[in-house]
Amino acid sequence: MGRRILVYGAALLALILASYRTGFAQIAFERVLNFIALQGKPVPASPARLSEHEVQELSAMTPQQQAERLLERAINHYDGATELVQQPRGLLPASSVTPSAADDHTEAAV
Repeated sequence: MGRRILVYGAALLALILASYRTGFAQIAFERVLNFIALQGKPVPASPARLSEHEVQELSAMTPQQQAERLLERAINHYDGATELVQQPRGLLPASSVTPSAADDHTEAAV
């Protein structure tokens, strides 16, 4: 059974190589690439904007979690995130905000 599959595979490979010389495989491959190709300017999947839902979630978080979430969003250029970081929204003062465990690992790796 295994030998039969090997023989069929070799025959298929020979046919593909033979058709590649005639240009048929090249044309077919180019058509597939043209079908799959991304054309035009990239469009974001969703707007980089804080939603009302996310702002509501922030009010239920601890000040540390709020600071981490808003800084993450500000780094990723979310509209409104920088303004919320600057607003007093019950966030802890900067001196009492502790680095997260993930920050400790990244600093150690540097």
